[in-house]
Amino acid sequence: MTSKSLPLIALLLALIALAVACGAWCLSSDHTAVAWGPEFHQVIEIHEDRIVFSHMPRSDTPGTYVVDYEILRNGTTVKVGTDVVYENIAETAPIVFEVPRSPDNSVSLEIEVRDTDGHLLDRSTTVINPQNTLPVGA
Repeated sequence: MTSKSLPLIALLLALIALAVACGAWCLSSDHTAVAWGPEFHQVIEIHEDRIVFSHMPRSDTPGTYVVDYEILRNGTTVKVGTDVVYENIAETAPIVFEVPRSPDNSVSLEIEVRDTDGHLLDRSTTVINPQNTLPVGA
């Protein structure tokens, strides 16, 4: 190694240190648009006397989720939950909401699901109108 190559090596080391520092900063920021966990979906059962909303991740691995929800009948809130913790939730063990059914009423479920670190995983609104007649398990 010659004395002429020492400044080049020092410059390369400085650039590597700068790249590592910038990489660490980028990786530590919180990206709220990133999907942090499993995708969720919903199964709705409409019975003569009740409606059953089953909300679940597309995963067989049990997880713990924090849920905000609101159930409305004809636009009026009938049940609300904020920061409700559900444990051991999986596709085979869903979050279940059961609502009495009246043929002349609409019922809706607004739900927001987060992981235990607060990352939003799912947000949805489902409305069942009086004319909806889905088969059980649809």
